[in-house]
Formats: sequence, C-alpha cells, structure tokens
Amino acid sequence: MRRIPKVPGYTADQIVSFIRMKLIVSPIWRRRALLRLYSAQTPSEKINRIAIDENLVGFSKVDTPVLSRIAEDLQRGTPLSKWQTYRMFRLEKYAGQLARIADTQKLKRSMDKFFNKLCEAKV
Repeated sequence: MRRIPKVPGYTADQIVSFIRMKLIVSPIWRRRALLRLYSAQTPSEKINRIAIDENLVGFSKVDTPVLSRIAEDLQRGTPLSKWQTYRMFRLEKYAGQLARIADTQKLKRSMDKFFNKLCEAKV
C-alpha cells in the first residue's frame, strides 16, 4: 500500500484529518474527491459499477454502485439530486486514500492557507 506523502510541517494524521474536514465542509472538495476516486476504479468496475476485489483503490464494494453513478452524472454535467448530494458524504471515509494520491504541493498550500486564517482568527 502506498504511504501518505510527507508534507513539510504536517504529520500524516494532520493531513488525513484536514482532508476529512474539507470533505465534510466543502462541496467542491467532495466533487473533486469523487471524480479522483472514480478515475482510480478499474475499467471493469466503471462499466459494471461493481467492485469485485477490495484493492484499496477507488471505491469499496458497498460504495461502488452508488458513488460510480454519481461520478458519471457529474461527468455528464447532470445536476445532482438531494439524495446524491447527501450520499457524497460517504467520501469522508476515503480521506486516507485521498491523502496517499494527493498532490503534496497543492495540499501544503491549502493547509497553510487554512491554518494561517485560523491563526489570524484567534488573534
């Protein structure tokens, strides 16, 4: 299994917690995460919307049918229903996987920006 990359100034737990928090509060992060995880699905999983193996890449067996359909709708530009939007909150559990495939430079910038604003708010 691929390890969480080092992001200067942050521990692996802080990285995963940050991603989890962003998935909870940001619809943009949820959409990007969903499409990134969908791109990691095998061609067979995409076509059949069924995960045969737990390969720790993409969606779990339970989530594949639902999240694959939502990702396909997003790719087509179809507006999501309230139910689909609600189901995207399942992505929180993929924070560790997303941390392993993240662009570390972009992640560091995002974390720095967030924590700098947080520190300014405390002052």
